[in-house]
Amino acid sequence: MGRKENIKRMKRLKEEKKRRQNAETLRSIAEKATLNLEQRLSATDTVIRNTGPVKYSEILRQLVSPYLDECTDHADTKELLLAGATAWNLAVMKDTVDAGQYEKTVREAKKDLKSPDAFRFIEELVERKNQLYVGFFASVDQWHHVL
Repeated sequence: MGRKENIKRMKRLKEEKKRRQNAETLRSIAEKATLNLEQRLSATDTVIRNTGPVKYSEILRQLVSPYLDECTDHADTKELLLAGATAWNLAVMKDTVDAGQYEKTVREAKKDLKSPDAFRFIEELVERKNQLYVGFFASVDQWHHVL
């Protein structure tokens, strides 16, 4: 391999590593938010499980649908769905837990992400969830079944 090819390869590997790290961070945030939400709500027994005709996997796909065309591969799609699940769970938390707990979760989420743009995107998805799915309060904890 020549020098130019090595430089290109190293850049590509760095980008892939950063993408994997962001996906892992988002996964961790989604898991923490889901666990936190379920723990907070378990005392009042108000965690809603999908027992009806609503398929949250389809709703999650609809939530992120404007961005699906931008995904170039399976990893991009998976990362997008993970961001959608994170946004969904944060939106549910905002409506169901006290403001202090919500803000603490948001601070942790922002701290773990590598880029402030990543959280701005999640905030956009939160707004989209709040506009399109006002009455849906179940957390999305099995997002990987959407793929």
